[in-house]
Amino acid sequence: MPRKRFSIKRKLFTFLTLTGLICTGLIFTSHTLLIDYIHDELHREQLLSAANRLSEKLKSNKEGLTKSTVSTYVLSQYSAHIEDSQGRYFTSEDIKPNIELIRKFRKPGIFHIPDNGLSTLGYNKIFNSENSQLNVTIIERDSYSPKTLDKLHILIWTISFTVLIVITIIIFFGITVSLRPLKRMSTQLSALKKGTRRRLDEDVPEEFNELVKHLNRLLESYEKN
Repeated sequence: MPRKRFSIKRKLFTFLTLTGLICTGLIFTSHTLLIDYIHDELHREQLLSAANRLSEKLKSNKEGLTKSTVSTYVLSQYSAHIEDSQGRYFTSEDIKPNIELIRKFRKPGIFHIPDNGLSTLGYNKIFNSENSQLNVTIIERDSYSPKTLDKLHILIWTISFTVLIVITIIIFFGITVSLRPLKRMSTQLSALKKGTRRRLDEDVPEEFNELVKHLNRLLESYEKN
């Protein structure tokens, strides 16, 4: 069985295509992670700000933690659930989802509460007051569908795949054009063998310039002998 010939074009095409695939994969992965991070980070800052405002309001209230204090503090975009170290807790009347679900997924910092195919963002932080600790949980009133982010991820994947195809096509044509001088040299060598040509054309890319010159000198030495 004849040994498969080495192909510079095939090697270059494989190497550069794999490089393009890796770069495209890195772009897709980094952008996907970045979108998720930015989404959570923007909401985290807003939820933290709301938790800080509510905490300061409760600390400045001389009557302590009471239901009226919480109910009179208006958070248009958020609901609140507050617990103190004495076991008392107060919750916004219209809080969604239910308290059991919030406690199940609650953790320090930002957290997600999945419910009926939707996801609600919350933020939990413990504040120290003079006599006790306040465990403040802020919940966004508006839920969002994770499918929205999934669609954005699919869009990024589509763009990345399209970029990969374009890069592959550019690489293919680039390699084809770059190796065209080799094909021309092969044609000239065939002409030398048939005797219809005496020298190789030295108008070649600089990478092949020295090779062509040496071949022409070799041909000249044969002619002299």
